[in-house]
Amino acid sequence: MGRAGDLFRVYYRLLLSDRLEGRTVNATDESSVQITDTTGQVTGVEFDPQTHLPKRVSYDTQQAAGPPIYSEDVYEDFRDIGGIKVPFKITINQGGGKFSDVVVKDYKINTGLSPLALARRPQCKAPDCYVFRWRSPPAPPPPKPPTSAANGWSMRLCKR
Repeated sequence: MGRAGDLFRVYYRLLLSDRLEGRTVNATDESSVQITDTTGQVTGVEFDPQTHLPKRVSYDTQQAAGPPIYSEDVYEDFRDIGGIKVPFKITINQGGGKFSDVVVKDYKINTGLSPLALARRPQCKAPDCYVFRWRSPPAPPPPKPPTSAANGWSMRLCKR
């Protein structure tokens, strides 16, 4: 569960856990929740009662040999980046002791992207493109085998 657990606990995904398919969020007390998913991942999130921001994320870390050990990430130094409060200091504790400190210098969230840019399809010209065509629904079968692009819709792949 090593890498899958890391992805399960990505800060932004934890914030959206109530909206992600396959995840369940249950309150364990007035300032904590437990987040689980269908693969068996389990994470506890404790919130700061004053700011209501995540303060601590607790989970078990699978070891190469031996039983899992209790781990926690402690979030501090929150700053507003693009309308989202994110931690600039994360202390990682494992097995009851400090494992590491992470200090973030900068976050970049969707910089330079606009809805118009995301909606625009990439344009390319030969020889940098390969065009595949299919037609749907298929026409009645011709008397001889179809040649390429005889079945209709197209997809363009660009080399870049």
